[in-house]
Amino acid sequence: MGGYLLLNIFLLLSIFLNIDNIRLKIISLIFLIPEFFALLYTLSRGSWFGFVLGYIVLFFLTKKNKAIVLFFGLFAIVFYSVIFPASVIERINYTFSPQTERKILGKSIRIDESFAARIDSWDYTFKILNKTPIFGRGAGGARAVIDNQYARILVEIGVVGFFAFFILIFKLFSVYFSILNNFKENDFIFSISCGLTCTLFAFLGHFLSSETFIIIRVMEPFWFLNGLIVK
Repeated sequence: MGGYLLLNIFLLLSIFLNIDNIRLKIISLIFLIPEFFALLYTLSRGSWFGFVLGYIVLFFLTKKNKAIVLFFGLFAIVFYSVIFPASVIERINYTFSPQTERKILGKSIRIDESFAARIDSWDYTFKILNKTPIFGRGAGGARAVIDNQYARILVEIGVVGFFAFFILIFKLFSVYFSILNNFKENDFIFSISCGLTCTLFAFLGHFLSSETFIIIRVMEPFWFLNGLIVK
């Protein structure tokens, strides 16, 4: 759910900010508001982290209304305890509730069980990599739940697959930035490319807590839109 919402939100934000057509602005805003609150109520910290990454990128990429992006970003930081629902604040604070202890970079910290499970996924990953580092264990060779896209890639297709994955990511970014540079006068194409760029940055953060790249309902619209702008 979080990955799908991130895709929708950044496309709508980009259209709202970069297209001058008032009708499109109103339509995008009508859909954007409930999508944003839906993202909050997923209570997914990985989705929130991805949103922050994408939002920062949006500030630098958008060619219009940067002041609006900056204002709402600063407003959310300063008044988060007032404007965000209590369940969201509680979820953020829950991250460091002393339920269990793990070592990170040699330092012991007390964290909640969900966060600890993500750390355990890396322990599992490195144990598998010690046995099959180059090509991994093959598709489906990882345990059912890892909740980390990077870890799953390393386990299933090894270091070679991991580098191949990032070559794909790099190629996507190169296409996006090429379109952003060459279609500055075409507001619609620029908006879609800007939205997809922010989405991909958001996904890179979201991958730390979810296997977004193998979720069909997220990747189908993502690759469909990529195909449209490339064509």
